Amino acid sequence: MNFQRALVESCDVFFYKTGKQLGVDRIAKYAQMAGLGSKTNFNLDHEKEGLIPTSAWKLKRFGVPWQAGETLSTSIGQSYVLVTPLQMAGVISSVFNGGYLYQPTIIRQVGKMAMAPICLSRS
Repeated sequence: MNFQRALVESCDVFFYKTGKQLGVDRIAKYAQMAGLGSKTNFNLDHEKEGLIPTSAWKLKRFGVPWQAGETLSTSIGQSYVLVTPLQMAGVISSVFNGGYLYQPTIIRQVGKMAMAPICLSRS
């Protein structure tokens, strides 16, 4: 099974295996590159960063090392993972626009075509 099919079919086993190969710290690296676990800097009061766990984070937070089994649930966005809907919208948007992560903004229209009151744009 390839990534596209695993994404379409929501195949947990594919992501468990991939997560096991990558390890939690590499998962965290790529998740953070995709904007997860960081504020979007969208003009929202009280925006939260969320959390993408690492082995160092768990050791510091709980005083115990990361366990290999925890990587499996992390690889499908569970465990200690905390992301906002706006962060996820950015990730989904980047999948469909060639991997670019854009700053979200509110727009009322693009060109002459009216848009929904809130959407993501390429600004």
